[in-house]
Amino acid sequence: MMVGHSPLSATPMSGSLDCILPPANVRATMAIALIIEPDPDFATMIGNLLQAYGYPSIHVKTATTGLHLCFSLKPELVITEWQLPDMSGQKVCEAIRKAPIMADTAPTLLVSTTSQTVRPKTILAAGADALIQKPLSISELQNHLEALLKVG
Repeated sequence: MMVGHSPLSATPMSGSLDCILPPANVRATMAIALIIEPDPDFATMIGNLLQAYGYPSIHVKTATTGLHLCFSLKPELVITEWQLPDMSGQKVCEAIRKAPIMADTAPTLLVSTTSQTVRPKTILAAGADALIQKPLSISELQNHLEALLKVG
């Protein structure tokens, strides 16, 4: 997991996930965006844009690690790829929406490639707030982020 383009200093996390977490005081002092994306270049692009809006980001490559962090950090925004190595983005959205700890849940942006057949009704039923397809333009991503984060 990478702490993307933020002033966070990371510390090792105990347990079997073998990843890092920001210090415990981060949740109380700043909003965090969680990026669940297997492509590090795409995650970096999203992280850079989020940083421009004042949101540090945490990047993970798998749904399992992403859900663990989502439930422990309660991020301000979750961006997840539709096709993850261990679970679909649809299942990630469903898990977030069904978890009692996420009752006041963050908005979720689901990202898919144009080759994947993803119906808007399917992603809304899963609990995603928006869908964006790769390849995408920076302005399109910016518009979605501004709407979900209520900035602009």
